[in-house]
Amino acid sequence: MFRKLVGWLAITACAQGHAALLPAAADTFVSGGANASTIYGGDANLLISNMGADLSLANKMYLDFDLSSLDHDVVSYWMQFSFLDTGMGDTVISDQWRFDVYALPDGPDELWDQSTLDWTAAPYNDTGSADGVLTGAVFVQYFHVSGMGLWEISIGGGDNTPLVDHVMADTNDRLTLVFVRQTEGDEIRDYIHGISALSVRLNLQAPAIPEPTMALAAIVLAMTRRPRHRRYGHAGS
Repeated sequence: MFRKLVGWLAITACAQGHAALLPAAADTFVSGGANASTIYGGDANLLISNMGADLSLANKMYLDFDLSSLDHDVVSYWMQFSFLDTGMGDTVISDQWRFDVYALPDGPDELWDQSTLDWTAAPYNDTGSADGVLTGAVFVQYFHVSGMGLWEISIGGGDNTPLVDHVMADTNDRLTLVFVRQTEGDEIRDYIHGISALSVRLNLQAPAIPEPTMALAAIVLAMTRRPRHRRYGHAGS
């Protein structure tokens, strides 16, 4: 029984920290120009695009995550989502498109409603730019996709990265992420990218439980090692 207990201590001491896997609590995209007052909340396809000066073809994606269930510190994260074929415009697999991700600072601007959000009401949206956000938004990271990007994407980072620090400093249990396409399209490459709303997941990883120290390992080894049996010879007569 004691040997089993020691083994259990060794195993549990090495256990990995748990993680919170969060779907988006709200999601939408906003479009500029002639579409500035159109509301897209609830759409299954979230569009992201940048065609330069033509803001009618500019789309920025907004995601809201509810952090109220988060009961642990965060040391790393990864985010998962899938691009889909929007059928809008043209691109080839050799085209490289860069996307930037921003987090909004804590405050009332994070309390947006996907059923009322449009280009002019979107928090921290630079309404005069196809890929701009206003000063105060926190740059989280960027990533690239080739062509339409028709596969599952995972992005993430470890301790002391902007998103981890942002989540650890959170005070209102809300996290808003804004996705913009930094790469500008043109007359030949005029594709509008899209992400499946149902595919979005954010994983917030807790610290791992420290591994056993060398002293603990030595104790475990000593207490589970079988004793040696000495063999004694007999003197001849």
